[in-house]
Amino acid sequence: AVDLGMIVRNPCKGVEFPEDDTEEMRVLSKEEQQRFLEQLEGEYYRPMFLMYLYSGLRMGEGIPLTWEDIDFDKQKIRVCKKAIVCHDYNSHSAPQVVQNFCKTKSSQRSVKIPMGLVEVLKAHKTELMKQAAQMGKEWSESNFVFPNTRGNMVHNRNLQNSLSKIFAKCGIEGATMHTLRHS
Repeated sequence: AVDLGMIVRNPCKGVEFPEDDTEEMRVLSKEEQQRFLEQLEGEYYRPMFLMYLYSGLRMGEGIPLTWEDIDFDKQKIRVCKKAIVCHDYNSHSAPQVVQNFCKTKSSQRSVKIPMGLVEVLKAHKTELMKQAAQMGKEWSESNFVFPNTRGNMVHNRNLQNSLSKIFAKCGIEGATMHTLRHS
């Protein structure tokens, strides 16, 4: 426009662009992954954390998984719902509910998982069946792959607290649940 004489000066000249302040995505190094895996031994949510590490699922996608979502033969996890926390500031509560749709349309998918994770999940299912039999009526009728100790849906806050403690025990700083997704 300046060259054509339509304006006297370029209004963009001298504009300073802000610095790129996007942080680099945090991933676990191979050494950190090894320490994390060692620290998971004996942890109640070990199978769930392994699933996050080896599948790349978001936290809200893994919480509501049911056994119908796991295909052992095809080594796949079907992602078709998410758990969300609904903050009620009037009652000071934060119940977690399942939405039968994903974050985005492309989030609804099947995720291939390694055979080692399939074996972990099979063993986990067997252990859950034993736990349910021992607890009887106290065990929930839910079919969650990763329930809490009563068979109900695990709350994301409890999961995050558990993971934070594990990271602290093995000296991993600055990592979150999302770090597992990208590692």
